[in-house]
Amino acid sequence: MIEMQQKRIMLGWSKRELARRSGIDASLISYAENRGFQLYPGQLAKVANAFGMDKAEMSSLLKEVSQDGLTDI
Repeated sequence: MIEMQQKRIMLGWSKRELARRSGIDASLISYAENRGFQLYPGQLAKVANAFGMDKAEMSSLLKEVSQDGLTDI
C-alpha cells in the first residue's frame, strides 16, 4: 500500500488522522502500510473518499492491490 502511505504523508496526515477521516481502524491502516496487509475494496473506497480521490485515482489504488495479489475485486 505504498501509494496510500505516500498520499497520506503528502497530505501531512498521521495514520490516526486517516483512520478518523476514513472510518477505518488505525491498526488496519498501519498493517496495510507496514506489513502489506490487503484492505478490502470497500475499505479502499473509504480511504479514497477520505483523500478526495476521483474514480481514476481510486482505480489506481485498486490496481496496486490487484498487482499485489488480491484478485476478484
